[in-house]
Amino acid sequence: MDEDRRRAKQKRNQKRWLERQERSRLNRAEIRELRTRIEELRALLDSAEGGDRPGGNQKAAGEPPAYTHFNQLPLSQRTQLGLERGGYKRMTPIQSDALHLALAGYDVLGAAKTGSGKTLCFVVPVLERLFVEQWDTAMGVGALVLSPTRELALQIFKVLQLVGYKHTHSAALLTGGRDVEEERKRLAAISVIVGTPGRVLHHLEDDADLVTDNMQLFVMDEADRLLDMGFRDAICGIMRHLPTARQTLLFSATQTTDVQMLAQMSLRNQRYVTTHASTAAPTPATLCQNFIVVELHRKLDALLMFLKRHPNDKTVVFVSTCNQVRYMYLAFSKILKKMRIPSMCLTSKMKQFRREEVFLTFCRCKAAVLFCTDIAARGLDFPLVHWAVQYDCPDSAQTYIHRAGRTARAGARGVSLLFLTPQETPMLSFLAHKHIPLREIAIRPGLLQESKEIFVALVVQGLKYEAQKAFIAYLRSVYFSANKLVFDVNAIDFDAFAHSLGLLKVPNMAELRNLRRGAKNLPWDVVNYMARQEGQQEAQKQQHVTRREKHLGASDMFRTLQQKQRYAVRDDDDE
Repeated sequence: MDEDRRRAKQKRNQKRWLERQERSRLNRAEIRELRTRIEELRALLDSAEGGDRPGGNQKAAGEPPAYTHFNQLPLSQRTQLGLERGGYKRMTPIQSDALHLALAGYDVLGAAKTGSGKTLCFVVPVLERLFVEQWDTAMGVGALVLSPTRELALQIFKVLQLVGYKHTHSAALLTGGRDVEEERKRLAAISVIVGTPGRVLHHLEDDADLVTDNMQLFVMDEADRLLDMGFRDAICGIMRHLPTARQTLLFSATQTTDVQMLAQMSLRNQRYVTTHASTAAPTPATLCQNFIVVELHRKLDALLMFLKRHPNDKTVVFVSTCNQVRYMYLAFSKILKKMRIPSMCLTSKMKQFRREEVFLTFCRCKAAVLFCTDIAARGLDFPLVHWAVQYDCPDSAQTYIHRAGRTARAGARGVSLLFLTPQETPMLSFLAHKHIPLREIAIRPGLLQESKEIFVALVVQGLKYEAQKAFIAYLRSVYFSANKLVFDVNAIDFDAFAHSLGLLKVPNMAELRNLRRGAKNLPWDVVNYMARQEGQQEAQKQQHVTRREKHLGASDMFRTLQQKQRYAVRDDDDE
């Protein structure tokens, strides 16, 4: 009996060995064929380039792309199966222009509208390059992908897992908010790294097991955002650890001077690919863009009316600050819960595991509301978003473009709605200069219902602290905005704005001192205004003092009672 089991096990092992040998033979044959096709493609591109200068590969306007479907490219069977699994068949314009260049081994500087499918332009070349090179974990890290935010890095990692599910390469996600020691244990056997610059640089400087001497590809996604967020020094530090003989792919939604300088520093004999036209709108044609003009103290009323009218839609609401997001999420979650509309929030102050949970949950939802800051405005691909609502005015036209780009992605339809106060209407001229077509939606008088009582009740129930922090955070963001033609803190009606948040009055100085962190960097104009308001209230109290109260006020007993009364009133306010 034991002898029979031993023979059966031996036959199974022999069969598996033969299967592995056959797969290895087929892989070697496929790799030889791929190398031949790639060499032919490279020769064809070099001959087509002719005497043109390097970097002049930009297509002429109206020229049809050479490739329209993924199966026309020299791709391995494993990658084609991954693309079919993800539903990727027809290429977008940026993919059609950039993918064959990246597969041929050129350095690529790509620029395309948000939502145009830039992620596959570097995920596919990473998988193919490592497959053709027959990459093994003993050779170290073969590819490095940098992303400006943790959420975008997670999204790239998910696409890499989806398209490369048939490949045998190991991959790691390195972002802040995770256990460094747990990451360090796995780095010795990693072929592909996707991460944020700070955490990647930390491992490169501290971990001897992280070998990058043989790296084949270096990718920077959302390069303009990487520079805007202050990662220039980290990127330079990372490149000092990389070999010079590598392929570099750099993609961005906009081409700024800083991006061009980064390209000169990191790319060699690059090919520049863009889908932008000089007069074309920087947003997709399938995106319907609208704006409404509403007073600051009526914006919450307008947003509540909008969400009630679209209960079955998937909506992203952009707000300026983290404190505003927290207040609006806590307030609207209680209101929307009665209508069975799920809501969630996403800010940079949240723990990493919570941010990932919110991101993945919102991706799975068919109808939900996400309150977020501009951390979600770049690169994140939320599937099937119907509305991108910009509750607070963006600080620039580029910020507007990236916010609106969370909908109408990859050829789908979507709608963008911009909230503007009468003082913020000069922003329309900046958007018109960028050829952004906006249509105004007028709110009929009487249609906008007053909802101040709802927010007052929520503040009484425990949101007073969050409302005060939201009030201060918004004023601070307006005051420190660089565009003074659009943002003017002196034009804000402080009392009306405070009442719209459910506060009975503008937060006084004692409450501001209690807020501590929430009140840091408060503009002096705001502080002086609140001090004047407090002084006027004290003056009004003194004017109503009767003659008898003046007489009694001379006694120590009355002053003691008056002091106790003030303490009692202060305790009531704190509650």
